[in-house]
Amino acid sequence: MERNRLMRWQAGNVIIETDAAGNRKPTRAKSLDRIDGIVTAIYACGLAERDEGPKTYQGTGIAWV
Repeated sequence: MERNRLMRWQAGNVIIETDAAGNRKPTRAKSLDRIDGIVTAIYACGLAERDEGPKTYQGTGIAWV
C-alpha cells in the first residue's frame, strides 16, 4: 500500500504547542513548510467525533463511510 507522501511531509513539519490551560495546537513555528493537510485532518476528526447524525456503518471496528 502506497503511503501518502504529502501528509508524511506535512506531519514532519508540525510541532505541538501546549498553552497554560493544557490546550494543544499544531504549529509550524520552526518550519517554513506547510501543515494545512494535518490541521484539516485534525478538524475533520473533531467534527466526526461530535457528529450526531444517523449511523450508517453496521460492522465492528474503525471504518470511514
